[in-house]
Amino acid sequence: SGVADLVLSREADIGIGEVSVAKQNDRLKVEVVGEHEIVLFHRKGHPLSGKKQVSTAAINKFDLALMKLPGRLAQRFPGRGSVDPRTGYKIPAVEVADFAIARNVVLESDSVSASMILQIATQLESGDFEVLPFRAPWLKTNYGFIYRRDRMLSPAAKAFMGHVRHVELDVAAQNHALMMRYMGRE
Repeated sequence: SGVADLVLSREADIGIGEVSVAKQNDRLKVEVVGEHEIVLFHRKGHPLSGKKQVSTAAINKFDLALMKLPGRLAQRFPGRGSVDPRTGYKIPAVEVADFAIARNVVLESDSVSASMILQIATQLESGDFEVLPFRAPWLKTNYGFIYRRDRMLSPAAKAFMGHVRHVELDVAAQNHALMMRYMGRE
């Protein structure tokens, strides 16, 4: 991953990112910080609106608008896209550079996207977005700290990690409450 590469090249002392690839590198130490369920969503009035349940096949009829997905999700993640045979990543049909662009694409098209429910709370409240009734145990974030095993963390890095852990507790509580509200259970 890009974050792991920055840490390995010593351009960064510590990074936060998807940890599945970094875990495979013996030179890196990984500490998971966040594992949150991911929801799939679409715009109000989308052809899948109002469905009580949707299958992967139904979702696969629509473009996925998102950033590249790590290999751990590539084969299973619904929505149109392709798997890069070289990297194992899923390349969405509408690959975007950041999540703000993905939200705009979803608002203006029949594309679907994915995020933690907390990231789309405002659009859910306004009615612009609707959550797809699709859940799977593997559909979750897996991010954390990534740093070199052979390098001691500075006091500033340790303080940063403590701050992130503290913020993460609030994120987890907010995400849980929103999952209960919009999905009925967590």
